[in-house]
Amino acid sequence: MGDQGDQAEVNLSSNDSESGVVEPNTLTAEQQLALNTFRNKVQDVLGPDHDDRFLLRWLKARKFDLNKSEEMLRNSFSWREKNNVDTILEDFESPEVLKKYFTGGTSGFDKEGCPIWVDPLGRLDFKGLCACARKIDLIKHKVFRLELYTNIMKQQSKKLGRVIDKETIIYDMEKVGMRHLWKPGIDTFNQFVTLVEDNYPERLKFIFIINAPKIFPVIWKLVRPFVAEETRKKIKVFGTANYKDTLLEYIDADQLPAAYGGTLVDKFGDPRCGDMIVQGGEVPKELYANANSMDKDKFTSVTVGSKQSLDLPYSVTIPESVLSWQFFTEGYDVGFAVYRQIEDGLQKGNLEEVVPLERVTSHIYPGDGSVVCKTVGTYVIRFDNTYSWTRSKKVLYCVDVMVPDSMDGFSNVDIFTS
Repeated sequence: MGDQGDQAEVNLSSNDSESGVVEPNTLTAEQQLALNTFRNKVQDVLGPDHDDRFLLRWLKARKFDLNKSEEMLRNSFSWREKNNVDTILEDFESPEVLKKYFTGGTSGFDKEGCPIWVDPLGRLDFKGLCACARKIDLIKHKVFRLELYTNIMKQQSKKLGRVIDKETIIYDMEKVGMRHLWKPGIDTFNQFVTLVEDNYPERLKFIFIINAPKIFPVIWKLVRPFVAEETRKKIKVFGTANYKDTLLEYIDADQLPAAYGGTLVDKFGDPRCGDMIVQGGEVPKELYANANSMDKDKFTSVTVGSKQSLDLPYSVTIPESVLSWQFFTEGYDVGFAVYRQIEDGLQKGNLEEVVPLERVTSHIYPGDGSVVCKTVGTYVIRFDNTYSWTRSKKVLYCVDVMVPDSMDGFSNVDIFTS
């Protein structure tokens, strides 16, 4: 991938627009030299459509470091070939449950002609989708959408007679709550973020996060390490009542759903444009065809005897860590609760209730959940079988402590919440 000496750190501030675009016709002499060198280094893999603007996306993503830009581009080309990405629009058919419940869709174009993706993330039932579809299908569905959007940009470019290669995203966080702090869901979302950052660089114009709930800072700290610094600069976070005027600065009213301050409705008159934007919702449990296909290698098996309970301690050393669990039983239900161990001087063992004890029908559907640990200490997960006088219960469980990013959580992110 070239000699270690072939590196360049280039100052971009002289020609960066608000959305981070580097235009080929406004390059400094140093940037132009880096572009020419980069083109020569990767000439063997380039196609006829890979122009200067395309190459600049990879350079910008790696701050014009030639070695890192080359590695990134070659890795992405290899990924595309391995996963047949170039033909995914013809070869892949998303499962119906993903078409119906995986949130998101396009509402139109912003004032500069870039497509708008609207995603009501708060209505996404990730647990339900993971119980109905294989993870590989979730990833392919995401890639399918990305490639579909690439085609929309190409069509828009031809229509307007100029290059359109960026998108504006609106994430609606209304209804986001504790159920979204589910480790498999967070991990999959972060995998999506990494996939986009690694293979579709500098495609983002802006992300508008609206209706951000109180729990949003916790979620952001779990996602932030996977979001590139340049991407963070393009994120604007709003609360529930102060985003509409800003959206209309970038998007004409007839291209913005009426629910978000525009005038656009779908053919049924829905202000959320449900005919164009998948609204998600709870996935019916009768569709849980994949419920028993969880990765059981991650689960620990224990037996809780009749008239007994089992306490599992977990140490939390950083405030606002997220304790996440998933479990199922074979044949019968089991009681479940979460406590925090209270230390009183030299005495330990007093337990403060965090999640009340409840019998869970985990032999039918997996039990799962999460809690934000606002204080450090020992948290105890309890499987309770004291109510059963004759039957032992076999429990398979997976518990994780998700540690938040320790850096300044909202550096380089515009926050407009009150």
